Amino acid sequence: MRITASAPDRWFRSCARIHRSQLAVGLLAQMGERFLSLVYRHLAGDPDATLMAVVENDEVLGFVSGVRGGNSLLLGLLKRFPIRAPLLAALHLLTHPRSIQHALEIIQHMTRRRQTGQGAELLSIAVAPDALRRGIGTRLFQELRDEFQRRGASEFTVLVAETQQDGLAFYAAQGGSVLETTAIGPLPAKRLVFNLAEK
Repeated sequence: MRITASAPDRWFRSCARIHRSQLAVGLLAQMGERFLSLVYRHLAGDPDATLMAVVENDEVLGFVSGVRGGNSLLLGLLKRFPIRAPLLAALHLLTHPRSIQHALEIIQHMTRRRQTGQGAELLSIAVAPDALRRGIGTRLFQELRDEFQRRGASEFTVLVAETQQDGLAFYAAQGGSVLETTAIGPLPAKRLVFNLAEK
């Protein structure tokens, strides 16, 4: 189901918790659940973004997020939460100075996306540990793929750290092919592309 910004706070907190437990390698996971909750609430309210989740008994079991076009998620997040987002980010960076370089690299990536008008991108997908192996990840991936297609995208990409071997295998099984080798901060990564015309 598509999640909107008016969804209960607990759903965004659940997305943040699942992100931290299942996507622990990146800077966003290190920023903490409060910051991640803001990110997912922003994505739910951004007209160029999509946040979808599988919810059972009012519990989020998994989620997927994506964005189309070259919009700036960072600027949108700062506009929507002009005090909380910078404050939470600053608190993390002050207490974890090694993260500053990684944060700058993420800002550069987002700026490049905006300048190049880069197309649709899957930002994150994760399933709660107790809901794994039930097909939830595949279902969410297909729902986002369908959403991108409805919005007129001919392809979409995802950036995956090479340390996320399960993620790389999942995306390969979904038909992704490696577009380039790059990095997410200090981690080597692969950008995979999915051609929507081949669905």
